[in-house]
Amino acid sequence: MRKNNKDSNLKSILYTSKYFNTGKGNEVKRLLESMSNYKNSLSKYVYENRKLLLTYDGIKTLKANYNKVKDDTILAWNIQKEHHAIVDKYENALRRQMKNFKVRIQDKILIKRYSRNSKIHKKGDTKYFEIKFKSTKLTKLIKYLVYLDFSKDIEPQITNGAVKDLLNYYKTKPYFDRILNLAKDMQNRLLSKIHLIEFSNDYSLRLTSTKDINKARIEFDNTNSLYKYWFIFKMKGNKEYRLPLEINKDYHNKDDLIAKEFLLYLSTKGNKINISTTYKGEKPVFKSFNKAIGMDVNIKHNFAKLSDDKEIDYDRAFFKSIVKDINKLDKIGYQNLTQKELEKLQKLYRRLDWYVELPIHNILDYCEEHN
Repeated sequence: MRKNNKDSNLKSILYTSKYFNTGKGNEVKRLLESMSNYKNSLSKYVYENRKLLLTYDGIKTLKANYNKVKDDTILAWNIQKEHHAIVDKYENALRRQMKNFKVRIQDKILIKRYSRNSKIHKKGDTKYFEIKFKSTKLTKLIKYLVYLDFSKDIEPQITNGAVKDLLNYYKTKPYFDRILNLAKDMQNRLLSKIHLIEFSNDYSLRLTSTKDINKARIEFDNTNSLYKYWFIFKMKGNKEYRLPLEINKDYHNKDDLIAKEFLLYLSTKGNKINISTTYKGEKPVFKSFNKAIGMDVNIKHNFAKLSDDKEIDYDRAFFKSIVKDINKLDKIGYQNLTQKELEKLQKLYRRLDWYVELPIHNILDYCEEHN
């Protein structure tokens, strides 16, 4: 008997297509390459208009303009889906900057000095120095103004009654223009921290199983002597694409395959095309334990540190050599790599996969040993 939804959770599953017809395989690859170019064009558009990310209306405007890109083959839905994902990436990047954005004024300076001579310091040398800041009604108003669209009248954009009262109060002051200019400068500084997102090595495409769009699906064909399972989807003009799938019965035989959406992308390992989707998996079963432990994942000082002070680090010399080799290949560009350089890149990825798994195994082994 199949368990109900409460006893299962969504998991991802990966299919690979390798032994496809060269002509049809190249057609799919051209789709992915075109989509990569379009994503770069759309990303550039959002970046150049990133000021619109500051308001809900601006975000709606950005998302509505996916038709900046049109293609004779790729459906508008697919371009819209990728474009909305790009806008979301920029919006999330801005929100991360906004979390750390503060508008304050200097309150006081705290200085502590050494009261006597020592081997290192002389009496009167600075021992401690700190600038204390404070928030005021004016700083709150300026922070609110930073997120407004200055190309339009700002008053209708203010919905908070208390902020409106502050604005009306400071509008009577002779330095109100300075307040507006300061808010504009701060807005420009905030937006300057948002960098262009590039998709130079991102050859991927989102597909849906919806009948009127891609009709993407996995089909079983008992009449084919070589390949029984196929990944099929369509584009404009009902043009259909078919890729034979490599099937591992132990891994791919999922009764609870949901497959409402798929991600189609080029594999970094050889001449392959990957297709990922989701299925309902059983909830994980954990071994019995008698204590919980916290973990801080780090990069600068170590790989991870556990709350009982156990520290797990990685081989920095190894990573330095890997990054150095990858940077060399990066400068050449993925499309310009020779077969020998591609094989070297694949080997680097395999070494990275193996090495990153090693400290993870060490952490799990340590946790299991200590219950």
